Amino acid sequence: MKKKQYRYLQVKKELFDYIQGLPDQTRIPPRTELVERFHVTRTTVDRAISELIGKGYLTSKIGSGTYVVKGKTSPLEPNQSIDNWGLILPNIAKDSYPELVRAVEDVCCASMINLIICNTDNDSQKEYRYMQKLMNSNVSGIIIVPTVNNVLLDGYRELKDHGIKYVFCNRRVEGLNAPKVVGNDFYGSNLVTKYLLSKGWKKPAYISVPYYSTSEQRYIGYQSALCENNIPLREEYVIFSETAGKSHKKRGYEMMKQLLALPEPPDSVVCFNDMLAVGVYQALEEAGLMPGKDIGVVGYDNTHISAELPVRLTTVRFPSYEIGKKASEILLDMVNGVEYKENHTVIFQPELIIRDSC
Repeated sequence: MKKKQYRYLQVKKELFDYIQGLPDQTRIPPRTELVERFHVTRTTVDRAISELIGKGYLTSKIGSGTYVVKGKTSPLEPNQSIDNWGLILPNIAKDSYPELVRAVEDVCCASMINLIICNTDNDSQKEYRYMQKLMNSNVSGIIIVPTVNNVLLDGYRELKDHGIKYVFCNRRVEGLNAPKVVGNDFYGSNLVTKYLLSKGWKKPAYISVPYYSTSEQRYIGYQSALCENNIPLREEYVIFSETAGKSHKKRGYEMMKQLLALPEPPDSVVCFNDMLAVGVYQALEEAGLMPGKDIGVVGYDNTHISAELPVRLTTVRFPSYEIGKKASEILLDMVNGVEYKENHTVIFQPELIIRDSC
């Protein structure tokens, strides 16, 4: 949905906030003045005021103006209908998710929507239970970052049966079509691997979290960069961690130790994300090696830690905020009756962030 399509929701929210402290029967500014104040069209102002009148917050008196209705200025009154959304994701505190959450919150705030955030820890059973809870909470829509493995399709079918709209973020679900907003993981990994090779590193390894749709695309991007530069793929240089319950930092540390123990270790490493690279740094320090000097290292996601490491990490900026914002705009469209094709997909291009580690 284009920005101007939901501008009236922002105007409605600002008007709602404005009238909170006004006494009963206070006349609000004329609509022509509101048009100038908010830099919008008269139609946008009319629609925002009309909805506030419909909810009982304002009343219109013909030939006189629009007035505040006392007793309808609290958004918590039990007789008021408040739209609720759910946001299901693996972990609000990890990787690039804080920016995604902020984007969804921004759209919800502007649209007067309550947001219920659910952390699944990539547990499909937990994801299903949250779906059940959200259905019982009368949400109108859900934004979902699916779990990486063993997705329970029954939960998604039940959402559809209950008439609840949903949009996928970051990754798809095999066997299920729904609107989704993703980053181009193939392109991002291909881009950073080619940059690594352009700096003279010729034997890059690839380390990753377990194999799923996102890690697959980043791995293929890495493979493609090697192929484009006529560098053979060495299987011993590719590791997908299968260890459950360990942090990404610990996994990165263990995989780098494994690579360093090879008879012919790699001269560089492409990491699935920045936190794996943090573990790589630890292993290199123990081995007396310097990132960017002895071994090239690149990450992915451009999390805050990437610029704070002793050797600042070259990485890829994953457009989390943009993805969250676009997914929210699509969902807002859908709950307002706009039809999207089930395979509707929006893809954002990542950005190479060049620092000092390769």
